[in-house]
Amino acid sequence: MKRILTVFFAMILVCLFSIPAYTQTKFETAEDLYYSWAGGSFPDYVCGVWWTDGGKGGNLTIAVQYTDEGLKGIEKIKELVNDDSTLTFTFKKYSYNYLCYVQEELAKLYKTSEEHGLIGTSIADKKNMIVLGIMKGYENNETTEKMIKEITKEYGNLFIVNYTYPPVDDDLHLFGGMTPSGDFGNDNNNESHVFYATVIVSLLLTLIFVFIYRNHTHVLQTTVGMLIPTSPPLSQKNVKRAVKNSSVIYPEDLDKKIMEAINKNH
Repeated sequence: MKRILTVFFAMILVCLFSIPAYTQTKFETAEDLYYSWAGGSFPDYVCGVWWTDGGKGGNLTIAVQYTDEGLKGIEKIKELVNDDSTLTFTFKKYSYNYLCYVQEELAKLYKTSEEHGLIGTSIADKKNMIVLGIMKGYENNETTEKMIKEITKEYGNLFIVNYTYPPVDDDLHLFGGMTPSGDFGNDNNNESHVFYATVIVSLLLTLIFVFIYRNHTHVLQTTVGMLIPTSPPLSQKNVKRAVKNSSVIYPEDLDKKIMEAINKNH
């Protein structure tokens, strides 16, 4: 049992210590790093990512905030990417995560799109702004202008208005989540999935072991009522040792009771 415990906990430690190693995974190019972000989440200091030369030279421009965190982030990114020639940096104001948050909040307005004409949004990485897709015919609509003023006051001056034709069929949110500044495809880095799988497997192994161990723990009861926890199988040697080491406790008046019983019989 001790050997099994040792092997089991060694496996758990290997899985747990592999988590920090994952977070320090090196990427060959900036594009590989981008896919890892797209598969999970972007660092808060990143404002946007786009092809520097339209994808011809394989170089990505990564916009970061001009803050201490953003400046440190540039160094972190350089450490993660082996090929520095695929990296270009610039500074922008709004975090990409914040732009995504605003997008989600604006999605609530789609229910009343007939009033203001807003049918979708997209993130313009290079401009670090959100494009509002408003149907043609709402250019001078008072409700539309009021909506734009309200969301600008609440979220900041980060909107570009684009009057477009109504969507067709299921393309209602045609703009939602798209990045017009570069087409990276839909491939995500599988390493984020490996990370979560490692954590889940570790937890499952722990639960399975605890369940099996608890259900295979037996108790040996001696003739005097003493309970001795054991783990199966229980060998004859263990039984003999348990019986040998058990002690019988006699009541103080046992001799007296024996004598009284003898006298009654006579």
